[in-house]
Amino acid sequence: MPSMIDCDTLRLCAEIFREETRLKVADTTYTWLDETVGLEECRLKCLNNCSFMAYANSDIRGAGSGCVLWFGDLIDIKQYQSGGQDLFIRMQASELEPNPLEHEHRSKREIRVIVATTIAAICVVLLLSTYLICRVQRRIVSGK
Repeated sequence: MPSMIDCDTLRLCAEIFREETRLKVADTTYTWLDETVGLEECRLKCLNNCSFMAYANSDIRGAGSGCVLWFGDLIDIKQYQSGGQDLFIRMQASELEPNPLEHEHRSKREIRVIVATTIAAICVVLLLSTYLICRVQRRIVSGK
């Protein structure tokens, strides 16, 4: 679960909510409900008040509507194999796991750079070796 979060740091970060899906949401003892706002407004309310730790749609039928905000510890969360609700949990940017697709793309790019650099270095060594061999052979031929 998230630790106490530095609000000033969070406001500087673009991605500070991790979406968890298929959940039995947390105990609602410490929640705030607003049935008149959508999910984006709910996110902004959660973002602007550091005591809120998570948010979700209050009505999950169809496109969903309303807003539930949790403050304090998130208690009694369970993940289901199917069904359940999406919950957006406040996280420090350093706690967010990297996107595996982004990591895979970065790894492929790094491999391409390493291979290209290695090939270029081998070509340079071969060219220098050829030049030096030709130069030595010319000296030997001109010396005879």
